[in-house]
Amino acid sequence: MNNSRATEGKIRVVMKKKRKLYRPQYVKASRWILECLDGNVKVYELARCLEMHRSTLFKILKDKIGLSPKDFICKIKIEAIRSSFEEMKEIVPKVLPEKFGYASYPSFHRAFKRITGMTIWKFIKIYRKHLQLDT
Repeated sequence: MNNSRATEGKIRVVMKKKRKLYRPQYVKASRWILECLDGNVKVYELARCLEMHRSTLFKILKDKIGLSPKDFICKIKIEAIRSSFEEMKEIVPKVLPEKFGYASYPSFHRAFKRITGMTIWKFIKIYRKHLQLDT
C-alpha cells in the first residue's frame, strides 16, 4: 500500500515495506510443521517460529501461495500423509488422524477433502491402482 504525505508543497510517497515468504522461510515452516505432526499445530505457533505476527503470516501466505495459514498447515500434513503411504504395508484411514495430529477422523476427512479435492478412500483407491500399474 502506498501512503502520500504533503511536505512543503511537495508530495512524498511513503512505501510500506512488504514482507515476503522467502524459500528458506517456507522450508523452515514446512520442517517445523512436520516435526510437530503428532500434535495439534497452531497458527500462532507457526507465526512465532517464523518470527512474524499472525496477521502478517496470513497476508503473506494468501498473497504468495493462495492459502490461509490453517490450510497451509493442512497441506503440509496431507503431503506427509501421502508420502507415508509408500512406507505403509496396509493403509488404514482410521489410524491416520491420530498419527498425524488430528483430533478425530471426521476433522481429518474434511481437511483431506478440502486440500486434495477427494476423499481419503478415493485417494487410496487411485493410489492402489497406480501401484498395480507400476508392478
